Amino acid sequence: MFGVTILGNNSAIPAYDRHPTAQVVTLNEQLFLIDCG
Repeated sequence: MFGVTILGNNSAIPAYDRHPTAQVVTLNEQLFLIDCG
């Protein structure tokens, strides 16, 4: 199985209702955190 989960979608400076960018890639029951900040 392959999937991408968006954890945040804002710029590098946190805002009140948004978090900095980060994604989790799921591949064969393994999780990979990418672009965290």
